[in-house]
Amino acid sequence: MPNDMQAGVYSAVLHFLKAVDKVGGAADGKAVVAAMKAMPTDDPLFGKGRIREDGRKLHPMYLLQVKSPEEFEGRLGLLQGDLDHPGRAGFPADERG
Repeated sequence: MPNDMQAGVYSAVLHFLKAVDKVGGAADGKAVVAAMKAMPTDDPLFGKGRIREDGRKLHPMYLLQVKSPEEFEGRLGLLQGDLDHPGRAGFPADERG
């Protein structure tokens, strides 16, 4: 089972290869990066997202919180959360504005 770092690398390489295919080759790195930023991301691991102008990838995230002892309902009821948390809320803002 891959860990989160391996899943992130898989997602990045998949998006890179889609951009290379769109541009027609990897010789012009600036064109590939521009295509990566222009294309939405969509893969089975992180879902739909995009690459921001500063190069940061945005995608939906799980925002989970441990329940209080009073709310605890057994081994499977330990966490509560927002499963559709928008990606932009989990990433720092672009420092360039």
